[in-house]
Amino acid sequence: FRLVDGRTLVAEGDRGAGALALSLGYRYSDDWRVRVGPRLDLVALPGLGRGLAGGVASEFRLGRDRSVALVAEAFVTYGDRGFEPAYFGPLYVAERWQMPFAPGARPDGLGDAAAPKWAFVRREDLSGVGGRGRLRLAVGDVVDLFAGYGYRPGPLGGQFDLGLGLNLAAARLSARYVHRGRHGFELWEPAGTLARLHLSVPVVPWLDVGADAVLGVTMRPDVGAQGTSGPTGFVGATGAVFASLTGKVPW
Repeated sequence: FRLVDGRTLVAEGDRGAGALALSLGYRYSDDWRVRVGPRLDLVALPGLGRGLAGGVASEFRLGRDRSVALVAEAFVTYGDRGFEPAYFGPLYVAERWQMPFAPGARPDGLGDAAAPKWAFVRREDLSGVGGRGRLRLAVGDVVDLFAGYGYRPGPLGGQFDLGLGLNLAAARLSARYVHRGRHGFELWEPAGTLARLHLSVPVVPWLDVGADAVLGVTMRPDVGAQGTSGPTGFVGATGAVFASLTGKVPW
């Protein structure tokens, strides 16, 4: 990327990013209430790095009619310097236009701060051990709650993910909030934040009307700046509103 008039990002050339994964696992189930098993994922990001993720995923059915589901997952990740285990994560849309911000680190220059994610991952040392965990609670087909946390080595820091889904007769509503920071919880040191709201309303049995509102913000404080009247840094944001029509074929 290059900056035009000091504020507009213009892409120079095209480069794609992809991932290859091989998953090995075993799942035990009592065919009634318990489903649990280990899994190992071997991942390669061509041109960047390689790594793996290993852990346990489980699901427990609660209640007399098993209508309540509790899902728990815990994984440990390890990779070389160019491995980002959540490369295509929820913040990817914002990150692909400018580098994911490193909390508390000052960029060498504004041009460096405008680097796309591919260049950032290739340049930084992300090697080491990280991990992620996720809890999900579903009550029938009506309520769906989930919360997750992941930590990655290097300047990417931690990431907290929270979601809610409601499936009512009149409408379906889902909301998601993702926040990244040094440990993922510092409100005033975000390296990336995403808020998304989705509403779907059935008009007739075979047609739904939907609306999405998305806001993504990334910022990095310039801790090395001196002689300023207030905090400085680099901030980028992207927002979008979508309207949709979804047709359904009754079976």
